[in-house]
Amino acid sequence: MSRCCKPTRRASGRWARPGWRDPAEAPREYLARVRGGTPRPEAAAALTALYEQARVADREVHRAMRAAAIHAAERLREAT
Repeated sequence: MSRCCKPTRRASGRWARPGWRDPAEAPREYLARVRGGTPRPEAAAALTALYEQARVADREVHRAMRAAAIHAAERLREAT
């Protein structure tokens, strides 16, 4: 797992019901399930979109994407 995704898993895992994402669950399905329990749904949505972009990208994640992911993860962390 890339370093940019680890904050996502740590932050979003706090609101998962139950536990982490089901292996058969797509990122957007997971977001829909946990969104109601997150204090910052917009940050969770941004993090999910960035994860999807990074997951399918055929090139490295650029600095702006990494910074946006860190910012969204920090917003989620602050909300707890």
